[in-house]
Amino acid sequence: MLTADGEIDRERLAGLVFSDAAARRRLNAATHLSVALSLTRALLLSWLSFKWVVVVDMPLLFETNSHKMARPNVLVACSPEQQVSRLVARDGGSVERAQARIAAQMPLEAKKRLADIVIDNDGSVEQLKPQVRRLSERLRRGSRIWGVVTSPLTVVALVVANLAMKLRWR
Repeated sequence: MLTADGEIDRERLAGLVFSDAAARRRLNAATHLSVALSLTRALLLSWLSFKWVVVVDMPLLFETNSHKMARPNVLVACSPEQQVSRLVARDGGSVERAQARIAAQMPLEAKKRLADIVIDNDGSVEQLKPQVRRLSERLRRGSRIWGVVTSPLTVVALVVANLAMKLRWR
């Protein structure tokens, strides 16, 4: 699954894991612990550095239960049709390949139920910007108080989560 220069051939890998559930499970088993530990460390370091807002762009946030590590969780969502259109435009692949990728994910409605905030992204980037700006302002206003209230609990939870993940994945 490597290119001539030794990099992961992302297109071939995607073709395999989004068409073969067993291959996807093997890939997830091989990568999720490392990703979870990296996320835990990054959140802990952010808290220790007094960063009040941390943005984590994680495609499998809800599928891996990583949404439980921090709040609020923001889902930027679009319709499945829009998602297919954007995947085809971005990757140059087929509609069928894009649909297979989407079908391999948690259903959108389930993600919406788990999210604290849902931003609609069916429109243009220009339509998305004001929503993101409003959310950013809202988070900045409320985050300092929330950070002070949850600080000790956050550190304990992140350390325990880190240890639990290490034990679970042994």
